[in-house]
Amino acid sequence: MAAKTRSEHATDDALEEYALGRIRGAALAKLEEHLLICEECQDRLSQLDMFVQGIADADGLLDYVGFSHDTADGQVNLEATRSRGREWIARFQGAHLDGVETFNSLREAFRFLQRSFSEMYPEHRCTRRCGRLQKPPRS
Repeated sequence: MAAKTRSEHATDDALEEYALGRIRGAALAKLEEHLLICEECQDRLSQLDMFVQGIADADGLLDYVGFSHDTADGQVNLEATRSRGREWIARFQGAHLDGVETFNSLREAFRFLQRSFSEMYPEHRCTRRCGRLQKPPRS
Protein backbone atom coordinates (compact mmCIF):
# COMPACT_ATOMS: atom_id res chain seq x y z
CA MET A 1 0.00 0.00 0.00
CA ALA A 2 1.46 3.37 -1.01
CA ALA A 3 2.00 6.02 1.64
CA LYS A 4 -0.16 9.11 1.41
CA THR A 5 1.48 12.31 0.34
CA ARG A 6 0.71 15.66 1.95
CA SER A 7 -1.09 16.75 -1.23
CA GLU A 8 -3.74 14.04 -0.69
CA HIS A 9 -4.73 15.62 2.63
CA ALA A 10 -7.14 18.49 3.15
CA THR A 11 -5.50 21.90 2.89
CA ASP A 12 -5.25 24.15 5.93
CA ASP A 13 -7.63 26.57 4.18
CA ALA A 14 -10.22 23.83 3.57
CA LEU A 15 -10.08 22.67 7.20
CA GLU A 16 -10.38 26.25 8.42
CA GLU A 17 -13.40 26.88 6.20
CA TYR A 18 -14.93 23.60 7.42
CA ALA A 19 -14.33 24.52 11.08
CA LEU A 20 -16.04 27.86 10.46
CA GLY A 21 -19.00 26.16 8.73
CA ARG A 22 -18.33 27.78 5.37
CA ILE A 23 -18.11 24.70 3.12
CA ARG A 24 -21.24 23.51 1.29
CA GLY A 25 -22.39 21.00 -1.31
CA ALA A 26 -20.04 18.58 -3.03
CA ALA A 27 -16.94 20.11 -1.41
CA LEU A 28 -18.44 19.46 2.03
CA ALA A 29 -19.30 15.85 1.18
CA LYS A 30 -15.82 15.19 -0.22
CA LEU A 31 -14.07 16.69 2.81
CA GLU A 32 -16.27 14.84 5.31
CA GLU A 33 -15.64 11.56 3.49
CA HIS A 34 -11.89 12.18 3.74
CA LEU A 35 -12.16 13.11 7.42
CA LEU A 36 -13.84 9.78 8.17
CA ILE A 37 -10.71 7.87 7.17
CA CYS A 38 -7.82 10.30 7.72
CA GLU A 39 -6.49 10.53 11.26
CA GLU A 40 -3.97 13.25 10.35
CA CYS A 41 -6.67 15.58 9.03
CA GLN A 42 -8.89 14.74 12.02
CA ASP A 43 -6.05 15.86 14.32
CA ARG A 44 -5.48 19.05 12.35
CA LEU A 45 -9.22 19.79 12.41
CA SER A 46 -9.28 19.22 16.17
CA GLN A 47 -6.64 21.92 16.60
CA LEU A 48 -8.67 24.31 14.46
CA ASP A 49 -11.84 23.49 16.38
CA MET A 50 -10.12 24.52 19.63
CA PHE A 51 -9.20 27.83 18.02
CA VAL A 52 -12.71 28.44 16.66
CA GLN A 53 -14.20 27.60 20.07
CA GLY A 54 -11.78 30.04 21.69
CA ILE A 55 -13.06 32.79 19.42
CA ALA A 56 -16.68 31.87 20.06
CA ASP A 57 -16.11 31.85 23.84
CA ALA A 58 -14.64 35.34 23.68
CA ASP A 59 -17.77 36.73 21.97
CA GLY A 60 -15.82 39.18 19.83
CA LEU A 61 -13.81 40.66 22.70
CA LEU A 62 -10.76 38.52 22.11
CA ASP A 63 -7.29 39.84 22.86
CA TYR A 64 -5.48 36.53 23.53
CA VAL A 65 -5.51 32.98 22.19
CA GLY A 66 -3.05 30.34 23.37
CA PHE A 67 -2.49 26.62 22.86
CA SER A 68 0.04 24.23 24.32
CA HIS A 69 1.30 21.10 22.58
CA ASP A 70 3.07 18.24 24.34
CA THR A 71 5.86 17.25 21.94
CA ALA A 72 8.87 14.94 22.12
CA ASP A 73 10.92 18.11 22.75
CA GLY A 74 8.67 19.22 25.63
CA GLN A 75 5.85 21.74 25.78
CA VAL A 76 5.50 24.12 22.83
CA ASN A 77 3.23 27.09 23.38
CA LEU A 78 1.54 28.99 20.56
CA GLU A 79 0.14 32.36 21.59
CA ALA A 80 -1.45 35.30 19.82
CA THR A 81 -1.90 38.54 21.77
CA ARG A 82 -3.47 41.79 20.61
CA SER A 83 -1.11 44.71 21.14
CA ARG A 84 -2.17 48.16 22.30
CA GLY A 85 -1.73 49.25 18.69
CA ARG A 86 -4.36 46.60 17.78
CA GLU A 87 -1.90 44.40 15.88
CA TRP A 88 -1.59 40.72 16.76
CA ILE A 89 1.70 39.40 18.10
CA ALA A 90 2.13 35.71 17.34
CA ARG A 91 4.71 33.82 19.39
CA PHE A 92 5.78 30.19 19.59
CA GLN A 93 7.95 29.10 22.49
CA GLY A 94 9.51 25.89 23.67
CA ALA A 95 12.69 24.60 25.27
CA HIS A 96 14.72 25.46 22.15
CA LEU A 97 12.21 27.66 20.30
CA ASP A 98 11.29 31.32 20.42
CA GLY A 99 9.74 32.96 17.38
CA VAL A 100 7.70 36.14 17.05
CA GLU A 101 5.86 37.83 14.18
CA THR A 102 3.35 40.68 14.05
CA PHE A 103 0.11 40.54 12.01
CA ASN A 104 -2.89 42.74 11.26
CA SER A 105 -5.46 40.10 12.23
CA LEU A 106 -5.91 37.16 14.55
CA ARG A 107 -6.55 34.92 11.55
CA GLU A 108 -3.15 35.78 10.04
CA ALA A 109 -1.43 35.30 13.41
CA PHE A 110 -3.07 31.93 13.98
CA ARG A 111 -2.21 30.75 10.46
CA PHE A 112 1.44 31.65 11.08
CA LEU A 113 1.46 29.74 14.37
CA GLN A 114 -0.32 26.73 12.90
CA ARG A 115 1.95 26.52 9.86
CA SER A 116 5.11 27.07 11.91
CA PHE A 117 4.14 24.31 14.33
CA SER A 118 3.14 21.93 11.53
CA GLU A 119 6.49 22.46 9.79
CA MET A 120 8.48 21.93 13.00
CA TYR A 121 6.43 18.94 14.22
CA PRO A 122 4.83 17.25 11.18
CA GLU A 123 4.36 13.97 13.05
CA HIS A 124 2.69 15.53 16.11
CA ARG A 125 -0.68 14.15 17.20
CA CYS A 126 -2.53 15.96 19.96
CA THR A 127 -3.16 14.14 23.21
CA ARG A 128 -5.05 15.07 26.36
CA ARG A 129 -1.94 17.00 27.42
CA CYS A 130 -2.42 19.44 24.51
CA GLY A 131 -4.97 22.21 24.75
CA ARG A 132 -5.93 25.81 25.26
CA LEU A 133 -3.86 28.06 27.48
CA GLN A 134 -5.40 30.53 29.87
CA LYS A 135 -4.59 34.19 29.34
CA PRO A 136 -1.59 35.11 31.50
CA PRO A 137 -2.21 37.71 34.21
CA ARG A 138 -1.04 41.23 33.44
CA SER A 139 2.12 42.21 35.26
